[in-house]
Amino acid sequence: MNNETKPLLEVRNLSTYFFTDAGTVKAVDNVSFTVEKGKTLGIVGESGCGKSITSLSIMQLVETPPGKIVGGEIFFEGEDLLKKSEEEMRLIRGKKIAMIFQEPMTSLNPVYTIGNQISEAILIHENMSREEAKNRALEMLRLVKIPLPEKRYDEYPHQLSGGMRQRAMIAMALSCNPELLICDEPTTALDVTIQAQILELINELKEKTGAAVIMITHDLGVISEVADNVMVMYAGKVVEQGTTDEIFEKPLHPYTEGLMQCIPRLDYDTEILNTINGTVPSYDDMPKGCAFCPRCNKKTKICEEKMPDLVDINGRKTRCFLYEPSGEENAHV
Repeated sequence: MNNETKPLLEVRNLSTYFFTDAGTVKAVDNVSFTVEKGKTLGIVGESGCGKSITSLSIMQLVETPPGKIVGGEIFFEGEDLLKKSEEEMRLIRGKKIAMIFQEPMTSLNPVYTIGNQISEAILIHENMSREEAKNRALEMLRLVKIPLPEKRYDEYPHQLSGGMRQRAMIAMALSCNPELLICDEPTTALDVTIQAQILELINELKEKTGAAVIMITHDLGVISEVADNVMVMYAGKVVEQGTTDEIFEKPLHPYTEGLMQCIPRLDYDTEILNTINGTVPSYDDMPKGCAFCPRCNKKTKICEEKMPDLVDINGRKTRCFLYEPSGEENAHV
């Protein structure tokens, strides 16, 4: 297989555990996926499902201790990132792989101007003078549609609105033309109008730069706007994988079904929103069998006893006893 046909990112059997006084937390447990050049992978699940730890593992930003990547491989452009030294990873972070965090106010340094922080990222990775870095930073601020970029360049994070701060974070992330952009719930703290603008902006920038994107969110509505493929996570494990069209047309896993039913719809003649009963189990009180079993309305006896394998269903993958490896649905009891 030549490099042209290989995915940009290939994660194989990734496991990231946290070793605490209360026991071992399997935050990411045997997770595999790929991201193609120019494509967007959506990673979906409730808080505590392992989405963010997956992205931090790719960047090798998991706090150690207590966290540790205990197994797996992360191939980026054919090279295993887990075999890179910290110095080598510093050259990759920001340059080849960039990340937009959930809350820009905690990611931006409050004592430096917006322009200073974007310019610093450029100076670290590009062979430019300070004047050239400033011009690139202004160019990026214009690219992300921040009005009056020369004025914003000299402003501090607290002087910008939440939407403007998030745009500044996107400008910083894209300033060195990364090949992979990881967006960790980039619209969570924003109102719906600004959220729509940010998602449209990320889509536009992906088309312009050709970057691949990993979009992490709990909101399937967001995924429908931006993703080509979807990976649904629950309690550290992958429970379903497929194209966005496949997932929305016919979700296979009961958890994915539940998430779909929670999306507000204009054609529903009711003010009551659907919910999934219960919560994601804590890692020190994980069920014996399927982690979703206590919340599932399709569970059978075997679900309480054993964790199902991730099986292939006509090119898609799901982790549920309702399906056999042959692709035929089991009779539900």
